[in-house]
Amino acid sequence: MLRALVPREQSVDRAQPCGNPQPFPGAPFFLIISRHGTPGDILNVEIAFFLHAEFDSTWARPSLWPQAACFLVRGIHIAGQLDTEASMSLDIATSRVNGSRLNDGADLDRVAPRNVQASYDGSNVVFRVLRIETWGDLLTNLGYHKFRHPFVLLNLLSNHERAQRRLVMKSVDLLDVQHDHRVLDVACGRGKSSFIVHCLHPGATVVGLDLLDDHIQVAQTVFNNVKNLSYTAGDAMDLDFPEDSFDRVMCLEAAFHFPDRARFLREAYRVLRPGGRLVVVDFAWSTDADRAHRDDPETRAVREIWQWNSFFSVPEYERAAGAARFHVVSSSDWSDRVTRPAQAMFHCLSTLGNSRWGRRLLQRKNPLFRSFSREDWEQVTCAVRAHDHVRRYSKYMAFVLEKRCEV
Repeated sequence: MLRALVPREQSVDRAQPCGNPQPFPGAPFFLIISRHGTPGDILNVEIAFFLHAEFDSTWARPSLWPQAACFLVRGIHIAGQLDTEASMSLDIATSRVNGSRLNDGADLDRVAPRNVQASYDGSNVVFRVLRIETWGDLLTNLGYHKFRHPFVLLNLLSNHERAQRRLVMKSVDLLDVQHDHRVLDVACGRGKSSFIVHCLHPGATVVGLDLLDDHIQVAQTVFNNVKNLSYTAGDAMDLDFPEDSFDRVMCLEAAFHFPDRARFLREAYRVLRPGGRLVVVDFAWSTDADRAHRDDPETRAVREIWQWNSFFSVPEYERAAGAARFHVVSSSDWSDRVTRPAQAMFHCLSTLGNSRWGRRLLQRKNPLFRSFSREDWEQVTCAVRAHDHVRRYSKYMAFVLEKRCEV
């Protein structure tokens, strides 16, 4: 059964209107509700909701927003079912991710060495989808989204790049940077997070560090001639700075790549001055027991895509911080604002990309999707289900750690 809310005079293959809606003038969206399986199988409902490419100025009138909300509320509650176990099955034996067949018994630690560059060079289909959807130019994070469950799909009305900037700014707020501070941005990527720190605190001295020389070259090119802002290549687990060099250290959505996060924490403690603060925003297993899912076939697929060996669990992060002599100021779960909305939107793209009418609509919204083949979209579907599995046992955490002054 397929139902769709579409703008006036717009046809969709095999689509029937939801109830008897009156299309909005210049409505910049479609709401597609697709139901699979038996009529009573409410857990297998997926919602695909996305913006129309031509954002009509008429639609921007606030007087139309309540009318839009009435139509959205009729289906938006179903979005909460996206993360239920009934829709998360993955036949890993026949799945293809990154163009290669994954074996249920394969040991990816042996056959797929951790190559961080491969996560961000377009060699995996997930990155290519995100790159087309504005992700990956200068910021490569999931974004901090305005709307939480059950209204996560409303985030599609906003610009994803703004959500990415919002995530950086939320992290910088936790740093509590002062005017004359020296700030180290570890794993800064292509440099924009460091630039944002500089813009928010122009009196501070900011150093961006990244393992990949290509990233540093881009950062130095794009953000050249900015006072008090510099970039250098380096290893997060072997920081080439003297003791007590910085007042603040930030590591945003990158530590999951590190082979030894405990060593990174010790290095951060060493380069921080007494009274300094470290903010780490990272993925973590929800509990110590959830680490057992590291070798699930679905997790192996995600590990290959994003090139990581394992997460710390939340308790393990706190224990490792304590062992490095940090005081844990706070541990905040941002999953409802980051991973859950991102995964819901990823579901939407996958649902649309795997149907003929959906691909036409996606290509109208963003012509760059013409480069995606049906095989690409099949790989995206496998990746979506694998990411769902990992998200069920993990959290997106923000840790604030302080180096207390010794008495």
